[in-house]
Amino acid sequence: MNKLSWLLLVLFVFAALTSLVYASDEDVVNLPDFPQKLCDALGMPTNLFAGQLLASSIVLSLFLLPTVFACSKFNKDVVIPSLFVGIMALSFCIALDWLEVWLLLIVTLIVALAYMDKIKGMVGTSR
Repeated sequence: MNKLSWLLLVLFVFAALTSLVYASDEDVVNLPDFPQKLCDALGMPTNLFAGQLLASSIVLSLFLLPTVFACSKFNKDVVIPSLFVGIMALSFCIALDWLEVWLLLIVTLIVALAYMDKIKGMVGTSR
């Protein structure tokens, strides 16, 4: 399978999962309650944190996968746009109260540590 087929498959699965969660309820969609409904639909009603992580990963992949594939198709640098889109998607999940703020801080710290040598090289060459 090529990259576009994988992208379409992942987007279809996440879109189908989202609609299945709300199919059992009435016509009211309450977005902050989506992680709890996702936990109930998957049969794990007591572990809300797992539902929050799964719902956030759905949002993250819906925004991040097209960005990565578009950048790689046009031979552009993938790191900066994917970091920007990823931080924005995680911020959106924090605004919906799906994630805690400390999780975004830990992710940002891990990314900064991963690119520490690159940052040192850029700072060292600018003098």
